[in-house]
Amino acid sequence: MRSVFTAIILCALCFIPASVYAAENSTEKTLIIYYSLSGRTKAVAEKLQAKTGAELFEIQTVKTYPRSHPGVYEEPKRELEQNDLPDLKNSPPEMSSYDLILVGAPVWWYTVPTPLMKFLQSADFVGKRVASFCTYDSTLGQYHPHFAQQARNADVKEGLSLSYPHRIPERELSERLDNWLQTVRER
Repeated sequence: MRSVFTAIILCALCFIPASVYAAENSTEKTLIIYYSLSGRTKAVAEKLQAKTGAELFEIQTVKTYPRSHPGVYEEPKRELEQNDLPDLKNSPPEMSSYDLILVGAPVWWYTVPTPLMKFLQSADFVGKRVASFCTYDSTLGQYHPHFAQQARNADVKEGLSLSYPHRIPERELSERLDNWLQTVRER
């Protein structure tokens, strides 16, 4: 009888989402930093927050980017070509109390978007595990290698790339986020 009860408990544990188990049993403190223009990256950041209980920090630019063609593409391209990074409304948060920092943004011109580049210039991830996540519609490019080059003093973990995240079925997206979180939480 005892072995049957044990088997039932073990089977039940298999159906508990990994995110619930991880969030309840993790003592590490997590921060999610993100930049989002269309709202897609923000939606992913909020899903990650729900899974981790992390604090959110949004990177905001002083200027407003165009939301229509061709400006939505041309202004970021000009910034990249001229290394004219946008001013930010906010400075990096105090990160000393966090164990894991997740940093997300959309892919712009096959790389890290200029607002995130500007943020990374003033952020120091000394002694922190940092993992990037990105959203994109066409081509990933060199987003994660470029992020790793710019994340000063970070212990950079495996990145997560989500093409058209708003089109991924909810269950599949949740599983992908759970799997990635499990990977980046490993020391």
